Amino acid sequence: MIGLQTIRTKLLRYILEIGRWALVAYLLFPLRRRMHFPLEFTRTALGIVLFVIFAGKMFYDRVIWKHLLGASRDTGRDLLSMVVIVLLIALLVGATIFFIALYVVNMYQNAMEPEM
Repeated sequence: MIGLQTIRTKLLRYILEIGRWALVAYLLFPLRRRMHFPLEFTRTALGIVLFVIFAGKMFYDRVIWKHLLGASRDTGRDLLSMVVIVLLIALLVGATIFFIALYVVNMYQNAMEPEM
């Protein structure tokens, strides 16, 4: 029989995970209507940073941790691999934002060219 403490622990983990992603969604919500209102840079930047950190940690927990569960554990190596995963996800998000910005600038320049 599963103890009441185990159920509380699992429920708390689920609530914390949902809370984390709800916070990220709340911070990134202004991106949805950025064409109509000015964008809050600090709020959006914090949302992107938290998204990268939480996505990297979730990837580490779901993929790397389960793969290495039976292997010998090394805290330093685990920390390093989690930091590398977070940095790679940050690089991917940054590259995506960069290319979207290039596309928007290109579209803006094309719209501002006088027609002949």
